Amino acid sequence: MKLRYKILYFLLGVSIIANVGLIYTDISKTADGKYTSNTMSNVYEQNLNSLSARCFDLEQGLSKLSVCNQSEQSIRILTDIIDDSGAAVTSLSTLPLYPEYVAKLNRYLNQVSDYSKYMLFMSAGGGIPSAECSDNISALQKSVSAVNKALSELGEKLKTSPMEWSELMANNISEFDMLDNVFSSTIESIQTESIEYPTLIYDGPFSDSVVNKKIEEPQNKEVTEDEACNIFKKFIKADGSCNVYETSECTGLIDTWCVTLEKDGEYVYGSIAKKSGTVVSFINSGQSCEEKISREEAIKVAEKFLTANGYENMKAQYCQISNGNATINFVYCQDDTLIYPDMVKVRVDMCNSTVNGFEGMSYYANHNKQRELSANSDYSLDSTKALLSSALKVTQCGMAVIPTEGENEILCYEFRCKLNDETYIIYFDANTQKQVKIFKILSTENGDFVV
Repeated sequence: MKLRYKILYFLLGVSIIANVGLIYTDISKTADGKYTSNTMSNVYEQNLNSLSARCFDLEQGLSKLSVCNQSEQSIRILTDIIDDSGAAVTSLSTLPLYPEYVAKLNRYLNQVSDYSKYMLFMSAGGGIPSAECSDNISALQKSVSAVNKALSELGEKLKTSPMEWSELMANNISEFDMLDNVFSSTIESIQTESIEYPTLIYDGPFSDSVVNKKIEEPQNKEVTEDEACNIFKKFIKADGSCNVYETSECTGLIDTWCVTLEKDGEYVYGSIAKKSGTVVSFINSGQSCEEKISREEAIKVAEKFLTANGYENMKAQYCQISNGNATINFVYCQDDTLIYPDMVKVRVDMCNSTVNGFEGMSYYANHNKQRELSANSDYSLDSTKALLSSALKVTQCGMAVIPTEGENEILCYEFRCKLNDETYIIYFDANTQKQVKIFKILSTENGDFVV
């Protein structure tokens, strides 16, 4: 597969949500319009060095963890791993790269932190890593080792050919221009070649409940290349002037047709399941722009798009805004119960009110499941609500199915609560009243972020 297409295929599956926590650094200019590049170059050099150092420390920490069997020592190691992964995310986020170029590495670093927190709680209770935990630690260590190797090779290249950071500071640089840059192409290669991770117990606000699970598909259907192209055009409402630029067969969680459409120099990249003809994801090559519609209007655009493509009973749950694009997470609702594993993400261009991205792998993998939505009659919504701290003010409550460890799901009572000016979402198992998950909502002008 062409390097260019590897990048685009990665975008299809992972980086629609591009990406909570990633930011662009503002760059000042001199009076004649030139960048004050020396200062910014020094900052970027420091951030790259910090990223390399923190990833090196992560590898050592995971290595130590793999041979640790006492809770007190594992707590020390896990605390260092959490600090290192957080610092690495910060360094990565301030490098002058498109979010798509760092989305998978960013997600990996966050998963290391999140899984370490889970193990930290286990260790604090006196537990020791299980065989499954050991396997996950090994997988995480293998990935960071590959990342470190690539960063080390990049360091050697930059010794002989110093990085011209001004190339990446230019306002008009495109995603494709970055491929010719040794720094950005190396970071991209880390995305496509270095990182593999297991399905972990903690994976954010249920937004990626499908990672490495087996997906059941129809066995009596095989979509042809031409059919896939026509399905994709219909899905995005492409007109007759939109041409098929390139197609290829892609493998991953499922086998897909990767289709590139072109119109007036703009490209749209789609992934269509071979065995069902379902459009699993798409993204276009558009640039960021100034916002001309509100968050609420963007959600309405996304809702109309989903309804037109047969996605019924979908409720918007989270929205993040970045570079003129609103990414909205929608959850399927069955009998007034939110089914978080059946989630899709829709990205809306807030400049021209069009949908320019979609990711539906979780929905595709989970939507046909038969679910039992009845709770233990001994534990009602009201009796569970009484278990909450008296300091919390409940603003919304109901039932929800959430993904848990591996491929499992659990029926819960969901409570959205306020404490002072902060918002939390708390989940209780509807059959045991055990508290199983707590999220905190960080509301900013760019949307709601769940931690």
